[in-house]
Amino acid sequence: MSKNESSGVRKVFRKYLEALSVAAQHQDATEGTFYPPLKTLVENLATLLGHRKIVVVSQPRAVDGNMPDFRVWDGNTKVIGYTEAKPPNPRLAGTSP
Repeated sequence: MSKNESSGVRKVFRKYLEALSVAAQHQDATEGTFYPPLKTLVENLATLLGHRKIVVVSQPRAVDGNMPDFRVWDGNTKVIGYTEAKPPNPRLAGTSP
């Protein structure tokens, strides 16, 4: 990764963390409250890394009983990934796998 890409990735994550912070301040926030920041994060990272045609679908229809929060497409033909959104959890800070 080039120095410019690395700097861009840091900026994208900084904006994501700022958006999470704002969303988390609402006492009635649910998991869905965090969908827009995560969708934007995935889209911005993909663009930054040269994958401009991706499509991120939030709350896609179930397929074979599976319904992820997001399905990521390579455009309109092939699913290339899935992701889940969860509210930030301060208890996880500082933990390791």
